[in-house]
Amino acid sequence: MPEPEQKPETQEVKTEPYTELAIVPDNEMDNPLPTHDDLDSSKIGTDRIDGPTDDGVPGPSPGNIDGGKRIVDAPIQTASDDPLVFVEIDAKFNGNWVAFLERNLNAEVPVNNNAPVGRYSVIVQFVVDREGMVSDINPLTKHGYGMEAEAVRVLKKAAKWEPAIQNGIKVKAYRKQVIIFEVNEEG
Repeated sequence: MPEPEQKPETQEVKTEPYTELAIVPDNEMDNPLPTHDDLDSSKIGTDRIDGPTDDGVPGPSPGNIDGGKRIVDAPIQTASDDPLVFVEIDAKFNGNWVAFLERNLNAEVPVNNNAPVGRYSVIVQFVVDREGMVSDINPLTKHGYGMEAEAVRVLKKAAKWEPAIQNGIKVKAYRKQVIIFEVNEEG
């Protein structure tokens, strides 16, 4: 038969009572008020208890989850190769994204494919791995007129990105990027 779990021994710390104030003559006082020095080194309670002064460090918890050692293990990091959807710090492009698009994106693709006048937001999802390499590029919109294909082509040309960070560690993660095409009226 297993031994019953032992509860950690706790020691009462010095406590000063919280009292309701009532005006009475000095000779009728049952319990004198504590001084400021008494309150600085004591907990506030309902009774006066003599004991060591309160150092502000909590005693053992009643749960005793770690056998009384008061040790909490760091979370175990798994080296999963699956990309994360939510991260603390998103992956980001190394350099000036707008300048990269101006140099590499053919903004005339929708015009050349006879797209109607308008502003088109193309959303592309991709994975940035721990080394900053881009892969699994998939458009999430379907405007057509060659816009999604052009966005994918440009992302394939992008240099390494800065990987996402989770718990202080570089991780493989999904990233979404919006690329806007505008088709204006000729006139």
